[in-house]
Amino acid sequence: MPPAKKTGKTVKRPVKRKKKNTGKSSIIILSFFAFFLMTLSVIIYYTLVIFPDQLTKEIKKNIVEIYKPESIKDSGGVLVMKLTGKPEITIQKKIYQKILNKYGLEVFFEKINGSDDRGINKLTFFKGNNRFNEPGEVYIYWNVAKKNIIIEQKTVKERVYSPKRDEKQLQAIKKIKYQEPAPVKKENKKLVHTKAENPRKNVEKKIIIAPSNIEKPQLVKKSKICIVIDDAGYQYEKASLFFESGLNITYALIPGLNASKQHYTTITNHGHDLILHIPMEPEKGRDFVEKEAVLTTMSDNEINVLINRFFNEYPKALGANNHMGSKAVKDARVMNSAISVIKKRDLFWLDSLTSPGSVADEVASIQGVPYLSRDVFLDNENSEKYINDAMVTLIKIAKRRGYAIGIGHLQSDVLIKVLKEYYSRSNELSIEFVGIHSIIN
Repeated sequence: MPPAKKTGKTVKRPVKRKKKNTGKSSIIILSFFAFFLMTLSVIIYYTLVIFPDQLTKEIKKNIVEIYKPESIKDSGGVLVMKLTGKPEITIQKKIYQKILNKYGLEVFFEKINGSDDRGINKLTFFKGNNRFNEPGEVYIYWNVAKKNIIIEQKTVKERVYSPKRDEKQLQAIKKIKYQEPAPVKKENKKLVHTKAENPRKNVEKKIIIAPSNIEKPQLVKKSKICIVIDDAGYQYEKASLFFESGLNITYALIPGLNASKQHYTTITNHGHDLILHIPMEPEKGRDFVEKEAVLTTMSDNEINVLINRFFNEYPKALGANNHMGSKAVKDARVMNSAISVIKKRDLFWLDSLTSPGSVADEVASIQGVPYLSRDVFLDNENSEKYINDAMVTLIKIAKRRGYAIGIGHLQSDVLIKVLKEYYSRSNELSIEFVGIHSIIN
């Protein structure tokens, strides 16, 4: 056989593949890990350093925008603002709501000292029950020299009005101010012993030296809690639970209801403080308030006659607060008429604060009538948790200011249960439940 012909084709041998370089992969992984650590460090630094600093700046900025201070000093973590006058309660409420809604923080206004002319307040911040220290220390102060201005040949003290008032309210308040009546002169009575009555005369003086080793008792100052229970006069089944509890409670009585006279007798016989819970016109209309109520359509004389009749029927009332009245308390003329009756009877006004636009504080200040305002509504929800939380807030306010006023309602059986628990713990909590006369005094 002839030999096979060569085709000239070469047979390809398999080529061995080179192993991949794992060094590049390691570098990528290490780079990613380094980037991750750097990012984490930045996040931690932002969270612990930059964010608190930014939060502090934002909170202070909001406070300054609302107060509109005359001058500001911010150094060493302490913000001090000089105001043009004593801050109105509406301004404080605006700051409280702004900080609470935007940052979830509660603001407490601690009065260090103060009057209409000069004073200092410290603002402290809380997250739940814990103090929030990030904003640092914030102080406001005012020092206003008394000025006199002449208008219509009448000399009156100049007053800083709340910027939250609308023009109509401002004009009405100014009108009241310029018609301010002359102050009532009060006699200073001094107790004088005659020679025959003086029990100290001819008594031999003895010097008694106390032993030096006797330890002085430590007096614990207790914060005052005033509980005001509204809506006495209604024939609620739960009313007897309050009256028979033995707790030191102030009752706000609505005049002219079926059980008003009966409750008045029970309350006063038990020695409780009593104020009148005067029905006043709410925003939703006169149909939603009792028949005998102060309405914005009434004349000054009609308002005076109605409120005077209330006090004549319940003469042991120490003062009054508003029942409803979200519309009436914003009307300067109406409040001037109502509070003028309080002034003539030498009583006081407790603002239930059913409206943030209430002018009761300014009208009372103009007329020289003692004014208090509600700090906490205790039973907006009839649950133990809500009422307990409200009591915690009330006690917190009392410990910072010295007293606090909480308002509840006669129809709540849960409220009286919670109040009894706190009364039993009053020594432990260093609080004292008092009648409202104690706050006024």
